[in-house]
Amino acid sequence: MKEFKLTKLLGITVGVLTVVIAIGYGFLAFIALGLSNAWDDGQSNSSDENFVMFVIITLLVIGLVTAIGAMKLENRVWRSVYFSCCLIIGIGTVIYAFIAFGALGWKNELFLLVVGLLYLLLGYLVKGKR
Repeated sequence: MKEFKLTKLLGITVGVLTVVIAIGYGFLAFIALGLSNAWDDGQSNSSDENFVMFVIITLLVIGLVTAIGAMKLENRVWRSVYFSCCLIIGIGTVIYAFIAFGALGWKNELFLLVVGLLYLLLGYLVKGKR
């Protein structure tokens, strides 16, 4: 039980941060969609709303899997799946933070970089059984 104490704490923290990112992204995206509809140019872009909902739901699911999955690390198979997910999400988030450098504002980019590094740290802690 005490084998994954730090990992569980960090997993819940990173999961909550990912959910905060999803909510923040959704809030800003729906404001942008509302403004684009208010300044109607005559073209309908209904696919924009579908893409925004897809991204928000994906981020929420990732955050929930991260937070809830940290409680099931005693299972060997789940531990390897969780490690792989943390590693892929961490590397992807760090790469995205560097690709989007200058486009999102330094606070958002720093937040994405920190979340990506926390995912990598979480993967390291899962692998080390801490």
